[in-house]
Amino acid sequence: MSVNAKTAKDSLLVGAIYGDVYQITNNILNVGGVEGIELMPSKKIGVGPIKLTSDTKQYVRRLLNATYRGPKQEIIGVVISLSPNRFVSEVKLKSGRTVKVRLSPERFDFVRYETKSKEFLRFKGHPIMRLGKENTTYDEFEAESVASAASKH
Repeated sequence: MSVNAKTAKDSLLVGAIYGDVYQITNNILNVGGVEGIELMPSKKIGVGPIKLTSDTKQYVRRLLNATYRGPKQEIIGVVISLSPNRFVSEVKLKSGRTVKVRLSPERFDFVRYETKSKEFLRFKGHPIMRLGKENTTYDEFEAESVASAASKH
């Protein structure tokens, strides 16, 4: 499942507040008999009360591990394996951590046929984050471009 946000900024917001919403809704129909929670936003923003119910709790639970795109960034590493049927390359970063990089068919062919073994490559794109996981690390990356790390592009 993927977070269906209108913009990358919106999906980052969802990722940032998910843990808090999870904790708040965890109190619904739990010990203490809470049937719902009502949040009262400031009148200045012109939004009515936000009601969290048992349906909200179930929805939030279903979103656990849903993916969303993190902020645009660049990673540099060496390809250690290729999955041609999925257009994914596993890349070992300089830190020693491995990341699965999703590529378009054209970019995958570039990595597969036009680069050397153990060549450092520069991937530009977005990390794929998961709701409910610490949002400072990721295991997947969606590449918008790839080039030799030796080149300046």
